[in-house]
Amino acid sequence: FKSEEESDGMANRTALHMLLSCTGLSPEYLGIREWAIVAIRNVLAGNLENQRIVGELEAQKPVQSAELERLGIQVKMNNGGKVSVRRSSRSISQNGTKSNTTDN
Repeated sequence: FKSEEESDGMANRTALHMLLSCTGLSPEYLGIREWAIVAIRNVLAGNLENQRIVGELEAQKPVQSAELERLGIQVKMNNGGKVSVRRSSRSISQNGTKSNTTDN
């Protein structure tokens, strides 16, 4: 868990990006997501270079997954890179039918 040698080896942007990409919202792979979060915590703990690399990352675009659409959630990002999450006016039920909801 606190291996400085392994943590220093993660000061590679590709390896860090791979770990970060495993944290996406996917109900099929929640176990991988949870382990990726633990791994990220471990490689950032006490490693300023890894923290700097992650700190310099910028959001490029929001990902609107089918799961978020099914839940009636809409993700948007403004020109400044600020992400907002809102309830959309439509959601899709488990059987695939669309329904209108109000945005409260």
